[in-house]
Amino acid sequence: MEPSFDRALRGFAAGVVSFFLFHQGMWELLHVVGVMPPAFPMGATAPLGVPQSYSLAFWAGIWGALFGWVRPRLGGLPLVAGGFLCGMAATVFALFVVFPIKGLPLGNGFTFWGILIPVLINGAWGIGLGLLLPYTRRTATG
Repeated sequence: MEPSFDRALRGFAAGVVSFFLFHQGMWELLHVVGVMPPAFPMGATAPLGVPQSYSLAFWAGIWGALFGWVRPRLGGLPLVAGGFLCGMAATVFALFVVFPIKGLPLGNGFTFWGILIPVLINGAWGIGLGLLLPYTRRTATG
């Protein structure tokens, strides 16, 4: 079995790449249809002043690392399904822990769009995580 640290590192890499491709891709698609501002927000985040996109990419990597670490314990669950469930776990955590910490309404106000948008964006990220994780494996070169 692959060491836990290696699985977590691979998950981190897949999570970050999935953020830039899938998460922000869905965000931009939602922007095109008029329900979100443009993707890749660069406003400073507290307390370090890091651009929002970089902060989100880091946290996507952390969630990806968690997924990579627990992946062997999920049995025969397909990677895409597991990634999607990871995205839903991140959504629930954001809605019920992160948003209140940031002074936003619990559950994003429980409005239709307030729930649907995070589900779509993080669901896309999770699917991307599941699709990209196999490509992070080391290969032997002869």
